[in-house]
Amino acid sequence: MATFTIYNILEAIDGRWLIKGTTDKFTGISTDSRKVKPGDLFIAIKGDNFDGHQYLDKAKSAGAAGAVICTSIDGVNHKVNEPKQGDWNLIEVIDTVYAYGRIARFHRRKYKIPVVAITGSAGKTTTKELTAAVLSIKYNTLKTEANFNNEIGLPLTLLKLSDEYKAAVIEMGMRGRGQIGYLTSITRPTIGVITNVGMTHMELLGSQDAIAHAKAELLDEMPKSSLSILPFDDMYFPMLCEHAKGDIFTFGMHPHSDIKAENIEIMPGGCASFDLKVNFASCKVKLSVPGRHQVNNALAAAAVGFNAGISLEEIAEGLAIYHGEKGRMQVFTSEDGYMVVDDTYNANPAAMQATLEFLAECPGNKKIAVIADMRELGGMEKEIHREIGELAASLKIDVVIATGELGREYVRGAGENIACWQPDHDAVIEAVRKIAASGDIILVKGSRAMQMEKVVNGIL
Repeated sequence: MATFTIYNILEAIDGRWLIKGTTDKFTGISTDSRKVKPGDLFIAIKGDNFDGHQYLDKAKSAGAAGAVICTSIDGVNHKVNEPKQGDWNLIEVIDTVYAYGRIARFHRRKYKIPVVAITGSAGKTTTKELTAAVLSIKYNTLKTEANFNNEIGLPLTLLKLSDEYKAAVIEMGMRGRGQIGYLTSITRPTIGVITNVGMTHMELLGSQDAIAHAKAELLDEMPKSSLSILPFDDMYFPMLCEHAKGDIFTFGMHPHSDIKAENIEIMPGGCASFDLKVNFASCKVKLSVPGRHQVNNALAAAAVGFNAGISLEEIAEGLAIYHGEKGRMQVFTSEDGYMVVDDTYNANPAAMQATLEFLAECPGNKKIAVIADMRELGGMEKEIHREIGELAASLKIDVVIATGELGREYVRGAGENIACWQPDHDAVIEAVRKIAASGDIILVKGSRAMQMEKVVNGIL
């Protein structure tokens, strides 16, 4: 548990001490008044739909020893030079979210351990999980839980650092320029991984070039002593190298990659096996999460493990441990004997392409793609959806069932001979049930907002 003195906090966030409480120590940090424990410092975060300042009394009643605020509070003098004595500590800052990040940064710097930061347009969560699995073979490893990869979730993870952990794996998400740089400045990673540069967030950033520069913020903010692990096969690899300050280690299928995969085979059930090669050594790897595209994620994780002093055999053991998470390439078999691949957690063009390629390659009878809108693609959204439809047809997917406002573009791209559009989840489920039979494979995918997990449940 992270502990701080009032002087640690003031040093970290450069705040104004308004009220001096009865204790100068905090036994934890909380941003949720419902989870405050006695002795905690409560950070009053302002969000789009909530304001932590409305719960100061609740946090105090729960035993909080102090709070950080950014809004005027009735009865408090905000122009004091010395704090007024009171029953809890009150500190004022300009921005409580920024202060929260500064506290996490202060705490992270106590620990001289490998800290791995992972970002990318696709595959970052799976890469995070695979990396943590590999490192856990040798080190007790802290990792980002769920999707806590933003300016609120990332500090929460870092504040869990303690002497028991010997490594940490931190996932970084992005909603616009500057965010990856900010998260990196908090994390101070020793190893930075970029999985790829795709077209996610086109609506926010406008072009793939802009996305690449946003991802490169990770490299810009990393210390000179850090290691950058980069995708050799990515079209933006040369540009990423220009941003790297320290050493570079590459992964990919290209023979010149520092760590590479050869002799890739898809096993029954859709999982890949391959020869993992680095320098003159090699080792057989068998993944437990389906999809050829998972090989690249595994290579990124293997690159981290190799540079953390883990043997190839131990890396292979770690990679085999990860079986996937809910909504991320989970495979189910229905009572009627058809296989359902649940990849409903989210969708972007690169991930959609990879999963359709997986579907085409996976042994089975009919290949049925049930796909919904991809969001945040900006002005190119219709064109990109049509291209995905065209890809499905070129891969000889037997049936495409589309839904959502942009789903009709999938149909235009794939052609009405193999594709149809359905207006809602119930219609999609009914359409699948009419055609699915034993031995068929059904892939279900769409952006988070499309809630395609309801289709998976209905089909099963």
